[in-house]
Amino acid sequence: MKSIDRLLEKIYNLPVENKIAAIRKILFETVLTVFCVLGFIAVIMGGVEVYLQGRWEIVFFYIGAYLPAPICFLLREKIPYKYLTNIVLLDIYILSVLILGGVGLSGAGIPLLITFCVLTTTFQGITRGLAAILMSVVAILLIGTAMNTGLIPIDIVAMTNSTRMEAWFMASVLLLLIGSIMVVCLGVLQDSLQKTIKNLQENALELKASNQQLERAMKHQRKTEEKYRTMIEYSNDMIWTLDKAGHFTFFDKQTEKITGLKREDWIGKSFVPLMLEEDLPMLGEILKKGFEGESLSYELRFKNQDDNILTISVTTAPLLKNGEVNGLVSFGRDITEEKKLKARLLLSQKMESIGTLAGGIAHDFNNILFPIIGHTEMLMEDVGEQSPFHSSLNKIYSGAMRAKNLVNQILTFSRQDKNELKPMKMQPIIKEVLLLIRSTIPAMIKINQDISPDCGVIRADPTQLHQIIMNLTTNAYHAMEETGGELTITLKKIELGKYDLLTTNMKPGTHACLSVADTGMGMDKNLTEKIFDPFFTTKETGKGTGMGLSVVHGIVTGMGGAVQVYSEPGKGTQFNVYFPLEKSCVTEQNIENIDPVVGGVEKILLVDDEQAILTMEKRMLERLGYQVTPYGSSIEALEAFRNRSDKFDLVITDMAMPNMSGDKLAVALNRIRHDIPILMCTGFSENMTEEKAAALGIKGFLMKPIAMRDFSKKIREVLT
Repeated sequence: MKSIDRLLEKIYNLPVENKIAAIRKILFETVLTVFCVLGFIAVIMGGVEVYLQGRWEIVFFYIGAYLPAPICFLLREKIPYKYLTNIVLLDIYILSVLILGGVGLSGAGIPLLITFCVLTTTFQGITRGLAAILMSVVAILLIGTAMNTGLIPIDIVAMTNSTRMEAWFMASVLLLLIGSIMVVCLGVLQDSLQKTIKNLQENALELKASNQQLERAMKHQRKTEEKYRTMIEYSNDMIWTLDKAGHFTFFDKQTEKITGLKREDWIGKSFVPLMLEEDLPMLGEILKKGFEGESLSYELRFKNQDDNILTISVTTAPLLKNGEVNGLVSFGRDITEEKKLKARLLLSQKMESIGTLAGGIAHDFNNILFPIIGHTEMLMEDVGEQSPFHSSLNKIYSGAMRAKNLVNQILTFSRQDKNELKPMKMQPIIKEVLLLIRSTIPAMIKINQDISPDCGVIRADPTQLHQIIMNLTTNAYHAMEETGGELTITLKKIELGKYDLLTTNMKPGTHACLSVADTGMGMDKNLTEKIFDPFFTTKETGKGTGMGLSVVHGIVTGMGGAVQVYSEPGKGTQFNVYFPLEKSCVTEQNIENIDPVVGGVEKILLVDDEQAILTMEKRMLERLGYQVTPYGSSIEALEAFRNRSDKFDLVITDMAMPNMSGDKLAVALNRIRHDIPILMCTGFSENMTEEKAAALGIKGFLMKPIAMRDFSKKIREVLT
């Protein structure tokens, strides 16, 4: 290990320009030394073996082939490197051939030939390395042929001619394979090393040029102080200097502009009044190190003329006079907004993490809800409406469906669901939100509501609408949580003419106006102009992210509506949200027809790794009349389908399963039988959508939990 360390240190200390040549030379000398030692041993062993076979005259050929190696070692400083490597490599090749001819495949000939190929690549490049492989293969084949025909009298373990030739041929193939792999790998490594060295050389030259340019610039600046001062005045960075007492001796116009301080008011005065008290110990340490000659980079909190806190990124260096530190010069850049952006980015990442967590919760929660909803539906059918248990079961079913909607709200919050606008009435969602927040709002806050029953139909996504109402009512609650008050929610129909529109995004016509008012502290004009900005919040840490109203504004604007706010300090706040009504639904509301539950007699392959869901789905499908073959493993289901693909009319599979997910299972099933209808069910998957499922040949896609009516309807759609 010490020898290797010394060798690496020797290479490291060489000039960058000569590193490749130096590395090759050092490696060559090392290999030559090893070859002299090991080659001597190989010659002795090979000579003894040849002598024992009665062919002692070949020993002299071995010695003759080996002699150039020690001669080259002794004369390595006098012979040029190019000729030296050619001699040694040729010597290794001749020695390898002689050992093969004298001993056969049982000697060191093959390893020496491989060594010859590797060393040729190392010292002379990949092209010559490949040529060395061809030379070695030709030598093996020629020697093998000579032994086979009797030109070289040697008996290898009493082989027959055909066996002997096969052995030599396999040896040539083995050398060709091993040698090619080693030569190509070594060549690639050498090429990478050369590129690295070349980059180092270029970087060294650039660094040298940069250093020279910097030295010239510094000399020029010292000679032309006035010109240097002018350049400073027009710099984008803040620049100031301090004397040994910590008093300002200079600061530029950019410092005046950013801080609002006047140069004439602060030159000769201490900088301490501009600093935060808690930062003074740190600054004292910085000044101490600066006057000791150190250059430092740090962040400084600075008070401007309005006592607002600025964050400045500062680099401080000593000012020298006659070789001694006479003061400090500091270069600063205002990073106040940058720090805020970083904080927002961290918050955004936090929200993204919450979204990921929400997706995982949604998946597990939907899998829990599915059996509850399914078994409850079947129990309600079994006991009938006249049973005393029907009412309790209906409440369980309603609670589970509310939980299902709650999961959808979680996914909306985390922005992981697909929002689809559809005609709907607002009243049920408003009442649902009021029931939800009533349990969280203190009793000292009174809730008033005036919800018009004939307010028409809007085109919206239910979960987004839920989010809008929840955000507005939560903000109103926070404005009154300390003092109490009244929260009033109003929904009415209003006609807006051309000159009544709030934004260019709106169109004249009938709108639904949702008003959420509170009697809280209110806001001034400056605040009302900022409340829709992302991340802007007046709430204390932990009470809000500053995203609620910006999300509301974005959703409403995307629907062609607008948000209007009225507020005065001490008089509360009122938000008016305008939604355009559907023209075809202003005077009449479409009533959805409730489709009957339709069953069938088809044969279904059912796959789900959740045993509770598998059992419930099997019972539900058998209740509908289907013949069901359940599997808790996608691998087992695939094997069963492969054995009897004609046995099944439909496959219903879960998405998230161990070993093989539902989408991969669908692909495998389609390969076996391309016309098999497949219905995919999932609790939540951000990687699988209805569009992706269709692209994989999946004919149906359902989100868990699934009601029996929806399940039966989708099955008939897929089978049709």
